[in-house]
Amino acid sequence: MYDYKFLDVEEIQANDTDIFKKKFLNKKPVVIRNFFSNCRAAKCWTNEYFEEKAGRKKVKVTRGIGGKYTNSYLTLKEYLKWLDGDNSRDRTKDEEFYYMCNNTLEMIDSILVNDFNFTPKIFVGEWYMKNFIKIMPVYYGNKNMVTPLHYDSLGAHNSFFQMRGRKLFILIPFEQIDNCYISSDGGNSLVDFEHPDFLKFPKFKNVTPIKADLNSGDLLYLPPYTLHYVKGKEINISMNIEWHTKDSVLKTFTSGYTKSLRHFYWNFLFILGLWCYVPNSLIIMIYKMRFRLL
Repeated sequence: MYDYKFLDVEEIQANDTDIFKKKFLNKKPVVIRNFFSNCRAAKCWTNEYFEEKAGRKKVKVTRGIGGKYTNSYLTLKEYLKWLDGDNSRDRTKDEEFYYMCNNTLEMIDSILVNDFNFTPKIFVGEWYMKNFIKIMPVYYGNKNMVTPLHYDSLGAHNSFFQMRGRKLFILIPFEQIDNCYISSDGGNSLVDFEHPDFLKFPKFKNVTPIKADLNSGDLLYLPPYTLHYVKGKEINISMNIEWHTKDSVLKTFTSGYTKSLRHFYWNFLFILGLWCYVPNSLIIMIYKMRFRLL
C-alpha cells in the first residue's frame, strides 16, 4: 500500500450522547468502543455457530472474477467452508471469490435476530428504532475481502456494527470528495486506494485519510457521503444501517451526489415516513425489498 499519513479516528464512550450530537452527528466519523461487546452476537457469532443455526439455508453471495460481479447462491455451510479456505491463503485480486454481503438476518434465519439483543440508542435514527434490525445487511468476509473506496449513494448516516473479528476502515471526509475522482454514475472512486496513480489522479495527493481499526463490539458512525475503503483483517462479521434525519433525506435530492433513480426511490420512501408520517412498519416492509433486488 502507498505510504499515506493517516489520522486516527476519534473515539467516544457509549454514554457520550451529548458529545456525539454536538461534535460528530452530521459532521465527523467517530468510533464508539465496546458499545455492544456484551451483546449475544458479539460473544457467540462464529463460523461454527452460524453453521449450526443455519448451515443448510441458501444465502445470496456476490461472485467476483476479473472485475465482473454476479449474484450466486450457496448454502451457508458451503460458503463458510470456502471462506475458511480462502482465509488460509493470500488470494490474488484476479482470482474468483465470493462475498456474502446482501442478506439481512431474516433472510438467513430469523432465529439469528434474537442474538442482536441491545438498543443502539441515538446512534440509529429515532424513526428507525422500531424495525431497524430488518434493514441491516450482514457482511461476512475474511482477510482477503476488500471494498474499494466509495461513498454510500443513499446519502444517509451510516452506523456500522463490528459484530465479530477485526476490520480496517480508511475514511475520507465528504469535504475532500472533489479530490477523489468519483465515477460519473456516482458512489465509487476511480482511484485504486492501495496503489494510487497520481499522474492520472493528481488531486488525490491532497486527501488526508483517517484510519479506524474496528474490533468485535465496536460501532463506527459515518456522516452522509463519507468515502470509505474497507478491508478485513481476519474472518469477520459486520452489519450496518443507513438512516436518515428529516434534513439528510431532503439534501439527497439537491446534493448532486445521489444520482441513481433507485436511490431516489428509496429516499422518497423515507420522506413519506419522516415527513408524512406514513407508518414505519409499512415503509420498512417495502424497503426490505432492496436487499432482494441487490
